[in-house]
Amino acid sequence: QDITILTDASDEGICAIDPAASRYLTYKFSPHDLELITAFHDGVANEFDINYRELLACAFAVLAWGPRWRQERAQAKTIHVHFRIDNTTAVSWQSKMAARNSRAQLLVRLLGAWELQFGLRFSSSHIPGTENTTADAGSRSHRLGFGSNRPVKTSTIRLNLHGIRHFFQASGLPFPSDHPQIRMLLSGLGRIDRPVQQKAPVSVALLEACFRALDLHDPADQALWGILCLAFFFVLRRSEIMATTTTTFRWFALKAEDITATNAAGVPTTDPRTASAVCIRLRGSKTNQNGAPTTRVLARSGHPTLCPVFGALLLLRARGNLPVSIPVAVFTDTRGVPSCVSAARVTSSLRHAAQQLGESPHKYSAHSLRAGGATHMYKAGVDALTIQFHGRWASDAFKLYTRLCTESVASVAAKMVSGATRPTTLQ
Repeated sequence: QDITILTDASDEGICAIDPAASRYLTYKFSPHDLELITAFHDGVANEFDINYRELLACAFAVLAWGPRWRQERAQAKTIHVHFRIDNTTAVSWQSKMAARNSRAQLLVRLLGAWELQFGLRFSSSHIPGTENTTADAGSRSHRLGFGSNRPVKTSTIRLNLHGIRHFFQASGLPFPSDHPQIRMLLSGLGRIDRPVQQKAPVSVALLEACFRALDLHDPADQALWGILCLAFFFVLRRSEIMATTTTTFRWFALKAEDITATNAAGVPTTDPRTASAVCIRLRGSKTNQNGAPTTRVLARSGHPTLCPVFGALLLLRARGNLPVSIPVAVFTDTRGVPSCVSAARVTSSLRHAAQQLGESPHKYSAHSLRAGGATHMYKAGVDALTIQFHGRWASDAFKLYTRLCTESVASVAAKMVSGATRPTTLQ
């Protein structure tokens, strides 16, 4: 080949490198592009996937450098350009000059037109991602923070400095993390930290909208509704009940053997006509790493569908004959194949429901269930100590999960002027 181009794409941008000519190009995705990427990750079939973006990097290189290649090699009848791509689907699309992805079809047609226009001949081969480090870094060069895709907070920098200082001191070496200039720098950086963007708490209306979109004849939807109910009513962290990735669970994730529905006499039952309460046993959590079990019990809510007992029974039913020793979020799908409810699926369900209600979907995530449970307990007048114990908060941090509600402030002004009008302070 006459020219070899290294390409890569990420969720932030694309990159193309011409090593022989010491040239490179990077492109940072626009806000609209980023919205398409986020929507694709949330389950929207917009075809703006990583395969398309990898092929886009190839087209990007030809558009920018095609005229220069022809000018620099004016005597050559045909110029062979070889792409090194770390995505096998993009390699296949380019090699066959065909794709089912409608966005990629446009790129294929453009590449074919540029072959004729500039006298080029394209080919491609796969390069392992571990070897494509330069182009990989280029496609992520617009990322803020190392691997975080957002500015690094001052508290994170401070903790890392303390960690480094510990290892230096253990080796008998000094590390000036307490130097006045470093303290002043951290103090200054703290002023430009962005405020914490908390996810909105789920409402009963939002959960009802989620339910209306489900088919309870499908085990996947049975399991999803069970997860939504238990996470909301028991104020669970996502790692305590659902898969944190597509197939990964934390060691303390709730298991089927840890959930029991009981009747009025306290006898275990799976009969929805007699079940009146549900008991769960949490073996650990993010803040309880020693594995001391915690038990929580709730009775029926009185709501026809949004109920911890109903959710628990559906969740157990969706499992089929799976072992009780595995996470309860694992179910048997319609093909008889084990699958699981992930945090991504929960987030997608909540955001879809938010769209149906005319709300911004990006305000919600799987974490909204815990915030929603705490907020609804607060709205219902449940005392702070019960909220703290029920949600297993070791400190007053639970107050950050509740949101101020209209009901709470409706009579505040009236109460402020209804007492004694003269000063009554003792000091």
